[in-house]
Amino acid sequence: MTEDTKLTIAFGRRSFPDDVQAVWGARLIYPADLLHDRQDLAARSDEAKQELVAWLNGPGYGNGALKQALDALREDPYQFFSGQNDETCALIYSDEQGEIIGSPQGSYGYVYVAAWLHKHTEQ
Repeated sequence: MTEDTKLTIAFGRRSFPDDVQAVWGARLIYPADLLHDRQDLAARSDEAKQELVAWLNGPGYGNGALKQALDALREDPYQFFSGQNDETCALIYSDEQGEIIGSPQGSYGYVYVAAWLHKHTEQ
């Protein structure tokens, strides 16, 4: 896949930067129930895919960015959205490596999320 080819995902929020190297998306059951068969990942390379998965899962497998985002949604979804029918896209989790965004998209029952790593420039 070339740099100028837009990545696409079958599930999740599709409003991610065009130049990301890998993107993960999911359709959660509101507010934060993750289903194994409602996720997708697209990447420009195996290395980019592995880096994103490692960030999402964390060093202790299951304590990474994805857990932080799901915990925040479970604890207080209203800090991000006014309710299940909200169409707002919110930043759910961010750190120096990447970010996770999400929105119910007016669905009355789902939250569509996407995650990617920040593009780092070589110095």
